[in-house]
Amino acid sequence: MGECPVRSFSRLEYNRGSTVPANGNGPNPLLQNHPLMALHPPLLYLGYVLFSVPFAYAIASLILGEGGDRWLVATRRYALVSWALLGVGIVRYTEPDRTAAMPPVMPPMTAAPDATAGAAAPRSVSPDVMRGMLQAARGSLSEGRYSEAIAAYQAVLKRDPKNVDAMTHLGFIVAIGGHADSALETFDKALAIDPDYAPALLYRGQVLYEAKKDVAGAVSSWERFVKVAPNAEDRERVKKLIAEAKAGSGPR
Repeated sequence: MGECPVRSFSRLEYNRGSTVPANGNGPNPLLQNHPLMALHPPLLYLGYVLFSVPFAYAIASLILGEGGDRWLVATRRYALVSWALLGVGIVRYTEPDRTAAMPPVMPPMTAAPDATAGAAAPRSVSPDVMRGMLQAARGSLSEGRYSEAIAAYQAVLKRDPKNVDAMTHLGFIVAIGGHADSALETFDKALAIDPDYAPALLYRGQVLYEAKKDVAGAVSSWERFVKVAPNAEDRERVKKLIAEAKAGSGPR
């Protein structure tokens, strides 16, 4: 039996940025623009602050050596209000993640990430913040958290619809999920923007070779990858794949 695309893709390397954003990567993309995030921080803050009152009474009771439950009665209302605030503050996270057990599937990118007519323009971000968002997305992808990676890359594309990095790696995730046609469509969109973007050429060849059994198409994509990425870590491996494909020992 031939090697499945998931195992083949797992050997591919990801480009890692060298610039650390001055202000960090920002919040997790899954939390960006969520309406409950307006309530989550202040509710938790108030809950923790109010818990300082029962804590102070408890410490004072220990220091003074006073037993009994007088301090419990005195702080009962503070504790109940604090407990209620903390409970409401984390209610957003009590809902189970229904995507955790799902395969990394994403709809075809025929219409996305093109902006919808009449929609409000997304908030622009600085280049450093954009690099941080991409780094966070790559981190989620490399650790197999595909739902987070998809959300992160989609957040990038909302702000930069022609970002070939985000577009290519969304196609990569789609390919891992077994949707070769959608992945190829996404790679082609990225290459239409930047014909020499090496990761798109590499992944496109991998999908054609492993999933579509299109040896000629894979060789063409890989040969361009070798040409445009002379210093890539995968260059020698891809050259061997090209030689094997041309020799007629394509994917089994």
